[in-house]
Amino acid sequence: MQQIWLIKIALIDRGGCEFGFNAALAAQNAGAIGVIICNFEDATVGMAPGTYGAQVNIPVVMLTSVNCQTIRQFAGSGLIATIKLPDLPMGPAELDGDLDNGIIAHEYGHGISNRLTGGPSQAGCLGNAEQMGEGWSDWFSLVTTVEAGDSGTDKRGIGTYAFAEDPIGQGIRRYPYSTDMSVNPLTYADVAGNTEVHALGEVWTVMTWDLYWAFVDEYGWDPDLYHGTGGNNMAIRLVYEGMKNQPCSPGFLDGRDAIIAADAVLNNGVNKCMIWKTFARRGAGLSAVQGASDNAGDQVEAFDIPCECRDEVTITKSVTDFINAGEDINVTVNVSNCKLETRTNVVITDQIPDGTSFKAGSASVPATVSGNVLSLQLGDIDFEETVTITYTLTTDPDKYSIRFWLDDVPTADAEDNWEYDFDTAAPTPNFFQIDDTCV
Repeated sequence: MQQIWLIKIALIDRGGCEFGFNAALAAQNAGAIGVIICNFEDATVGMAPGTYGAQVNIPVVMLTSVNCQTIRQFAGSGLIATIKLPDLPMGPAELDGDLDNGIIAHEYGHGISNRLTGGPSQAGCLGNAEQMGEGWSDWFSLVTTVEAGDSGTDKRGIGTYAFAEDPIGQGIRRYPYSTDMSVNPLTYADVAGNTEVHALGEVWTVMTWDLYWAFVDEYGWDPDLYHGTGGNNMAIRLVYEGMKNQPCSPGFLDGRDAIIAADAVLNNGVNKCMIWKTFARRGAGLSAVQGASDNAGDQVEAFDIPCECRDEVTITKSVTDFINAGEDINVTVNVSNCKLETRTNVVITDQIPDGTSFKAGSASVPATVSGNVLSLQLGDIDFEETVTITYTLTTDPDKYSIRFWLDDVPTADAEDNWEYDFDTAAPTPNFFQIDDTCV
């Protein structure tokens, strides 16, 4: 059975008074539950609240003169209006982003980052090319809308409400945020790929979003944002204190270092390695290079972490790239101790390849050979110490490589003597040919 309500919606012609008074407040005081203002032309205009707008708590809309005329001819004559959901499968064609908590948190976040960065006496420190203002604002949007049961691998979009999407939608960014790098693969190198402030900010957001969940995984999640003691509370405070620590016009690595410094003060640095591993995962590792913070395209990403955070002994080896039969192969082995304690009586073994032999007396440390196994005695290696070992292998002059093809260049300094052009006669006109007049 269809239900019909008798409701009072005022239809008012646009006049010369303030919209908030003649249209809205007067109608509200007369018992109207809504107001339609009819414009005198076939267009709509913005309606400023004026002096009385703050007293109005009923909805007010404006319609064009043509639309109002359609309504007016039936008003007062038993007009029946039906209110229903839109037929669009995703809901209304347009939604107001002002009703999206994430967008509101994002915009308020700019007030936080601008007022904290560079110290209390400055509020204009986030105008440089590699600044992370949009990134912090997305992060504020995320951390203030986490609910019980959420996880870091969940997809979280920004602006999804305004796009009529579920919270897991892509929203207004390139990727939804997630600790899962198959969902959001952004790393530090992507800053140079797109230096637009929101695209740049996405990279900082996903780094600090990873950090948030690393702390939650370690210390748990507390629903109390104000007084809680969970990992989420700890991560939020570190990001806040990091903004206070960093210099004016910061870059990503300035922000990373400021968070590490905050942990040193607040938590005696017990989370230092967790923070390093989190940032290194997205390319902001120990060997990363920020470049100039007023240049958003000169970064070099790296994924390594400090020695103290590795808890391992690492060995790297390099050899002479190319030799002729009978020539020596020079071998370099680097051994680094990233265990916190001294490693004693360290012995490294290496395989001697077939066709080669160890050159007696060539090792920089005591060495012994048993069959094709070379043992190198290093002794004790202190924490953070790297020992470099060198030795030489000899080769059999009768065991040489077989050369199947060689494309030689006539002169050693041929770069300035050669020209190239497109071979348009080739089946695919993208092959280069050498100008045969050059020598």
